[in-house]
Amino acid sequence: MGGATLFTVSVTDDTSTPSVRCGISPAADSSYFVVTVTPVSIKLASGKQFDYETGTTTFIITCSADDGYRQTTASTTLLIMDVNEAPYFRSVPVQVTVSEGPVGTVSVLPAYSAVDPDSNSLTYTIVAGGTYSNLFSIRTSDGTLTNQQPLERDNGATNPVIKVCPPSRRDTHHTLPVSSDTHFHTAASQTTGEGL
Repeated sequence: MGGATLFTVSVTDDTSTPSVRCGISPAADSSYFVVTVTPVSIKLASGKQFDYETGTTTFIITCSADDGYRQTTASTTLLIMDVNEAPYFRSVPVQVTVSEGPVGTVSVLPAYSAVDPDSNSLTYTIVAGGTYSNLFSIRTSDGTLTNQQPLERDNGATNPVIKVCPPSRRDTHHTLPVSSDTHFHTAASQTTGEGL
């Protein structure tokens, strides 16, 4: 996150304390960084974070030290690594109304749209529920719900929860509760991507 120290610069001179200046390449992205003087350090600017998918992934930071007589320079390459970011539902809540019906006759694909920033394939599962947690089955490829018991509005139902995750992040989930009057709702939170 913004304000994190990326690295510090140490300069040694036998007779004096040299002045140090640092430059960032590419210059267009220099606003990502703040150079402090005492001690000399490179920090991530406030409000900034690195994004592997959409931003610059390689920075060259060159610092020069000058004691008034001679000058020396040193460069550091900063590489931004990719991290696996959690999938999320694009828009929530979502509601859909279906008719009552016997087993297997009510099938609906709610208009939830899940996105994975890393473009991994996604899997949908029902991970929690109450007394009626076995009321629906779900197609793992797209989240289509099909009733596995006769669907009667007057019977009521507690809220199953739907999980969406890429194969490499099965601990990440967002919820889609299903209400007792056969309306379907989604609720989700979102996580942060690359950054410090």
